[in-house]
Amino acid sequence: MNQAAITLNLTHKDPVKRQIFQNKDFRIGLSHAINRQEIIDVVFVSQGEPWQLAPRKETPWFNERLAKQYTEYDLKKANEHLDKVAPQKDGEGFRLGPDGKRISFNVEVTAGSPGAEAAPQALELVQGHWRKVGIEMQVKNEDRALLYTRKNANEHDAVVWAGDGGLKDGLVEMRYYFPFSFESNFAQAWTAWYNPGGNPRTQPEEPPEIVKKQMALYDQIRVTPDEGKQIELVKQIMEIAADQFYAMGLALPPNSYGIVKNNMKNVPAKMYFTGGPWLNPAATNPQQYFFQ
Repeated sequence: MNQAAITLNLTHKDPVKRQIFQNKDFRIGLSHAINRQEIIDVVFVSQGEPWQLAPRKETPWFNERLAKQYTEYDLKKANEHLDKVAPQKDGEGFRLGPDGKRISFNVEVTAGSPGAEAAPQALELVQGHWRKVGIEMQVKNEDRALLYTRKNANEHDAVVWAGDGGLKDGLVEMRYYFPFSFESNFAQAWTAWYNPGGNPRTQPEEPPEIVKKQMALYDQIRVTPDEGKQIELVKQIMEIAADQFYAMGLALPPNSYGIVKNNMKNVPAKMYFTGGPWLNPAATNPQQYFFQ
């Protein structure tokens, strides 16, 4: 559902960065400062549309507010929100945090993220966009193994990954909609509380009540066999996700294509792509492909 999910670490070990990142106005300001159409045109060859971390329109729990909020490129709005958090600037125009020091952080990214191979290039444009509103960000392009080692230990400032959970696979892949699993890169400590013992490298931390409400809603989904009831519960989770705006996306991925040799048969004309629990192309029964 997204070319690149930008997740600030809301449970950062540094109390100053935690305070800044947890401020919703800060996240909204950063989002309005991103020129998504420029990124789409330059990096994604004009394919896709501005999109947050939200399910696609094809899902029964599509939430337009979650998908489109704060995607407008508007430096005035960006500065208005950022001024609520960090109005003071240094001599170079960078904003100062509550400790009087320049707000500066790394965003860790890897070309090894399936479905988000172009994210490093997109992030370089985001770096320039945020500089215009007084935020210093460094792009930290690194090996996938190192990125996972750091974020699993809750040692990251921010991480970029592909936006999984765009279709009905979102029912079992809610990583961006609440602290669901250790792929919820915006809140490793809250995830550790929800999944005790799942990640011994991160100290669990009790999340806010609104986050616990989402967790309770998902626990109901786990034991609810009725699809209609499941859909209603997921819609409630999405409404809260829209209210909280945990993290931000860049663009909705367009349809892609695959190449099939002429003598390879029984390959469906259409298949869905996901790097999550529904692994492509497994659901198309590749054991039934054959060569003529």
